[in-house]
Amino acid sequence: MYIKNLELKNGLPKICVPLIAKDKEELQSELNALKDVYYDLIEWRIDHYEKVEEESELLAALELIRKQVPDCILLVTFRTIYEGGNKITERYFDIYRSLLESQQIDLIDVEFSRGDELFTRILKLAHQHHVGVIASYHDFSQTPSKKEMMACFEKMKTLRADIFKLAVMPKNIEDVLALLEITYKANERFTQPIITMSMSKLGFVTRAVGELFGSAVTFGSGQQASAPGQISANQLHQLLELMHEGL
Repeated sequence: MYIKNLELKNGLPKICVPLIAKDKEELQSELNALKDVYYDLIEWRIDHYEKVEEESELLAALELIRKQVPDCILLVTFRTIYEGGNKITERYFDIYRSLLESQQIDLIDVEFSRGDELFTRILKLAHQHHVGVIASYHDFSQTPSKKEMMACFEKMKTLRADIFKLAVMPKNIEDVLALLEITYKANERFTQPIITMSMSKLGFVTRAVGELFGSAVTFGSGQQASAPGQISANQLHQLLELMHEGL
């Protein structure tokens, strides 16, 4: 699968750097810092943005991003508090609709747990605007069974998501190994790109071995990390290159 000229399914995992600013001042600071950061795509975590529910303010912030990095591949994510995010909202669909209609984004992340009807509405609108959809599922309390994780991917396929994402919390090394096994099997089974991670320091290795097991994207921080176990994008890039040289 290609997003613009970036192939997600094959080769080294692509590095995604999150922007987690709460206002335009912080956003400008994060954007300025990108000149010293390696990345393949950028994730704008709008759940951190204080004025996310004010359409004009949100679109003004999007315009700022596009002015600073006009050619970057931009993923937009509203991660709710239910899946480790920063906010809850009754306007989830409306917020995404305004961003999709701007014609300024390339990917959106839609929480798989929000239900089939809402997911399908957003996916249909996204595809009308030629925007790819990541179906994502986060479990910050545990690692589901291998059967449950594969069933999650199967349901994402049924809903016609473009990319499948699964992030789970390990309690022991067996959980980390289970996530890696499912990543490998899912990458073999599905044509869609797979993104997986086992969170926290215990699961850190999963952020670095995507080329071996089939996770297409890994997340590295710019100024600030957006999830447990996330290291800087520059460190991650060096690690991925070392892994690649050893294969």
